[in-house]
Amino acid sequence: MGAMKTPATRDAILEAALEAFTHQGYAATSIRDLGARLGITSAALYYHFPHKLAVLEAVVAPYLDAIDALLEGTPRTPSLDDKRRLLAGYLEIVLEHRRIADLVGRERELEAHPTLGPRMTELVEGMVARLAAPSRNEAARLRATAAIGALRRPVLRPEIDAGRQVDELLEAAMAALGG
Repeated sequence: MGAMKTPATRDAILEAALEAFTHQGYAATSIRDLGARLGITSAALYYHFPHKLAVLEAVVAPYLDAIDALLEGTPRTPSLDDKRRLLAGYLEIVLEHRRIADLVGRERELEAHPTLGPRMTELVEGMVARLAAPSRNEAARLRATAAIGALRRPVLRPEIDAGRQVDELLEAAMAALGG
């Protein structure tokens, strides 16, 4: 590859990284592994990303950014219809970014990451707080967490065609909320 940074090269690196992180795990994947998958040198990869953590950040960014945008568009004390829209939006995001959602759910390195860990916690807490509103007591927070899980877990199971069962998944999530 040439010395120019191109979006195509960056996208290829991110795709190879997602594949490697998903199959080998983040810790077991080296920059050299990523370069080998793409037929480029480690130096060429470092030209696009200063370190492996930067690759990880870029891989998960579309998923986290989408959740962040969803939360920004949801009132802090939402109506029942707003909660349904929040859950439907989250389901759409998980379906669209299924492989990244799977990586985020399985890769414990992310929780310890100095910026991604707190950001992920903030996003989850933002969803739980909105879904548990207005009471936000322990029982409401538990139901909110169950509602999120009712959407996320089936999508990540390969034997379930979650894209065809959106209404059923949303009903299960709403039932978990008690609504």
